Order: sequence, then C-alpha cells, then structure tokens
Amino acid sequence: MVKLPLPKIQNSFWGQLTTAVIFILFFISLYVVYFDSKPKTEITISDFASQVRNETIKEIVVKSDKIEGKVDDSHTVTSKKEAGTSLAEAL
Repeated sequence: MVKLPLPKIQNSFWGQLTTAVIFILFFISLYVVYFDSKPKTEITISDFASQVRNETIKEIVVKSDKIEGKVDDSHTVTSKKEAGTSLAEAL
C-alpha cells in the first residue's frame, strides 16, 4: 500500500485561521442552542387572554397565527390564534 503525504495545513497561516474560524463558529452555535434558548410554554388562547388582563404578560409578539407573550426575562408563553382573525378578536 502506498502512503500519500498529507499537506501540512496546520503549520500555515491559512490553516490556523481556518481552524480558529471553525472553533469560533462551533462555540457560537453551542451558545445559541443551549444558552440563548428560553423556556416556552404552550397555553390556550383563553389562558393567554386572562394573563394579558391580569398583566402577567409584559410584552406580546404576533407572528402569523402564533402569539408569544413575555412573562419575565426567562419565561415566554405561546398560543395560537385562528388564521384570519385579529389579535383584538382573539383576546
């Protein structure tokens, strides 16, 4: 069996730069997946509306038929409204 010589990429500037970029991207992806994710709880639209009335939910974000409510810095609740209805009708 013939052994082919491997290029010595790790000793060159570009090899070290490539390795550094790969490590940086790896650690950024770990951060996004594990540390930046906030717990989300799925609740019914009527429970969501009652939490809005009680001022438990501090901030509301509407994305298509999905409604997200920020309870505090570490907790978010989500609910789904019917497609074609406004937020005021749903609540």
